[in-house]
Amino acid sequence: MHPNTPRLAITMGDPAGISPEIILKACRRLQPRVAAGELQRLIIGHPTQLHAAGKTLNEPLDLPETTEQADWPPLALLPAGDEQAPIAFGKIAPEAGRFAYLAVDRAVHLAQAGRIDTIVTAPLNKAALNLAGYHYAGHTDMLAALTNTKSSVTLLAHGDMRVSHVTTHVALETCPGCSRRSCCGAPST
Repeated sequence: MHPNTPRLAITMGDPAGISPEIILKACRRLQPRVAAGELQRLIIGHPTQLHAAGKTLNEPLDLPETTEQADWPPLALLPAGDEQAPIAFGKIAPEAGRFAYLAVDRAVHLAQAGRIDTIVTAPLNKAALNLAGYHYAGHTDMLAALTNTKSSVTLLAHGDMRVSHVTTHVALETCPGCSRRSCCGAPST
């Protein structure tokens, strides 16, 4: 691995949802780039759920488990925490929300320590997060809180295009900027 190879941490999101499947498919598509030494991936999440998804999808993945302190191979799995209760696919559960939060928390700490270059997030379930006691509207709020950032936005980027949301996870009819059903984006008066 070249010293300038980008190190991506992929947080698993909701281990009871579609996130394990998305991660497995992304790993398969990115395998040629990993083999060429162009990037390194560290999946942070729930080992049992990821391996179960691999069996279900017939997408077995050679995924050695590692620790935060180890020198990771080009593709590795870092457990987000200790598995305390079984998680069933398709069921909203506090344990799934706890793992989703812990994965992002570990990724932030690794980024702040300079161990990873980028955090890639898989979908999480806000209801599961709430059941686990973490009350965030989504990844943006969670990342802002974990990094003590006072103001943040979601930025979508592709090529030269950059787009930011006017509202995030707020119904347009409850937008504080206007009294109409459609949002104007104006500040509350």
